Amino acid sequence: MNSKLSTFFDRLDQHVGPLPLDVLRSAMNDLNITLDDLKGFVSYDGECYQRNRLHIGPGYHALALCWSPGQHSVIHNHEGSGCGFLVVNGTATETLYTVGDDGMLQQHETRTHQPGTVRVSFDADIHRMGNENVRDGLVTLHIYSPPLLEAETYELGSQRRGRWVDPITEKVSSSR
Repeated sequence: MNSKLSTFFDRLDQHVGPLPLDVLRSAMNDLNITLDDLKGFVSYDGECYQRNRLHIGPGYHALALCWSPGQHSVIHNHEGSGCGFLVVNGTATETLYTVGDDGMLQQHETRTHQPGTVRVSFDADIHRMGNENVRDGLVTLHIYSPPLLEAETYELGSQRRGRWVDPITEKVSSSR
């Protein structure tokens, strides 16, 4: 692993429990990485964005998420987990949602995030991330603390809810 990432993870590994959001934000803002720094962790999938595990810390998971053109996550929350992401390459689109008084999911705001952008939040956000670009891939570094192993999913204009289970964790659990 590259020395910038090793130093970054050493800094985060000093915290035993969930990372305080201000610590996570500061560490991610100080991290100056490029696509080359993630060499060996960048891979794409034609079907779905790819979640590539970089590091498991005492209170967090670090992943490189690789998005082919047009790929998005499902609409989800972070149910008890903090999340920080850094846009490494490409332009990320984040759409935020709210639940109305009638229980229906409504689109609230759409933001674009350029390379170098850091965003940190706790579980209250309901959002969808993705790559709106039609030609180029997107790579984002995500830190989930505590690790995001499951989340609630949503459907726009509906009261319907579902569950998302981390596919990496699911593979590990099912192979035991």
